[in-house]
Amino acid sequence: MNFKRRPGDDPYTLRMPAGRPGVTWQLPAKIDPAVALPCVVLVDRAGLAEFPVLQRGLRALGVPSLRIDVESIADLRISSRLEDGSLMVDGRRIIPTVTWVRHFSPRALPGGNGSALSLFRADSWGALVDQVSSLSAVRLPDGYDPGRLVQLDGAGRAGIRTPRTIVTTDPGAASAKLSSERIIVKALDRHFVETEPGTMEGIFPEIVDGAGAGNLAVGDAPVIVQEYVEHWAEIRVYYLDGEIRAFRVGKPAPEAIWRDAASVAVSPTPVPEPVAEAVHRLAGLWGLRYGAFDFLLTGDGPVFLEVNPDGDWRWFESKAGVDDVSIAALSLVRTLHRQAAREGPATIDLAGFLVLGTGRARQAKDPAPNMDACVESDPELLMDLVSGGLINDRDRRLIVMLARGYTTTRIAHEMHLSRYTVAERISKLLDRFACSNRSQLVAYFYAHRLLHVGIWPPGASGVVG
Repeated sequence: MNFKRRPGDDPYTLRMPAGRPGVTWQLPAKIDPAVALPCVVLVDRAGLAEFPVLQRGLRALGVPSLRIDVESIADLRISSRLEDGSLMVDGRRIIPTVTWVRHFSPRALPGGNGSALSLFRADSWGALVDQVSSLSAVRLPDGYDPGRLVQLDGAGRAGIRTPRTIVTTDPGAASAKLSSERIIVKALDRHFVETEPGTMEGIFPEIVDGAGAGNLAVGDAPVIVQEYVEHWAEIRVYYLDGEIRAFRVGKPAPEAIWRDAASVAVSPTPVPEPVAEAVHRLAGLWGLRYGAFDFLLTGDGPVFLEVNPDGDWRWFESKAGVDDVSIAALSLVRTLHRQAAREGPATIDLAGFLVLGTGRARQAKDPAPNMDACVESDPELLMDLVSGGLINDRDRRLIVMLARGYTTTRIAHEMHLSRYTVAERISKLLDRFACSNRSQLVAYFYAHRLLHVGIWPPGASGVVG
């Protein structure tokens, strides 16, 4: 479907990725099913890649989890106990600590036939997922899902530039009012309509020359009409409870990500400080713990387009050959689970570390794994690079660079982050380990045998500048 579509034109029809539906448990080996177990609950679609990787990482870190896909949810046998907040799911009792719901829609439940009974069934399962996630200790993406008008209004009030926008049923008249050489027409809500379970019809943004935009017909549904903003780059920014990861995205057309993935170029990129500040401000405004933000970079500064609290990340990671967002998501969920379950901070086997990383001892001759090369490797090996909860791999790299005397600017360049994000991360590490400055932080890790002599102190043999 598109905004200029004529009768007989082929619609943009996509199928959800194929995946084996089912309910996936990752629990301790010995557990009494009648005892309520604090547990992470993940709800999404069978063919999506984000949660299977996340769940295998949680298993490697000893965090119990339950993953439910919408295609199988109607087969669950479930009951709730309001007095203790526990759920009995297929004979196992759990207490949801973190519930993360992505791309869940009652329309996706199989077996619907449009009857009142099937609609009631779909609505009831949708209500259960929504209410269980609300009663969970932590709900992700948290906050609320601001529609595009709320997003643009909030960003404008926060002093963040946005495209000039009109919502209308008459895009031709709106184009004349904007007086722009080119306009872009996009959906007011989602880019897809699920016409039947697993079948999506796309309503993608379209760029139209201003001269021809006046010929756009009056429609029977409101759409967004915006000025086309000239820019030198587009970036996708992932916000994960204070952490930021970003990718530069090059594409020949707005719908290329879905229709011509091979034409899209994706690479990790440092986050410009004005973008990082805007993301933190908007996430705080809407109470988001997670969100995928889209910005244009122009000669006059960044332009905010939208945020998607359900935004996928594995596709961008696989195109860029990194796993930064997966690692940050794993760290986020594990930390929130420990807080909700009232567990103390995870302990680290100090003798098992030679640089900083996993609790498994390494031979000194073995180099630290390259995280950026692991995206297509075994997810369990990938996630094993996350340490016992106090330090993740990104922090490990950061502290090693501090020990080598790197400046904030150089660290930002090496890690594809903004100086703002690096400084914020260092500040959090200082607070976490009760250190007053960077030198003290480095010395702390050296004293606890977390930095070997080849890394610190300066002047030792093997130091890399």
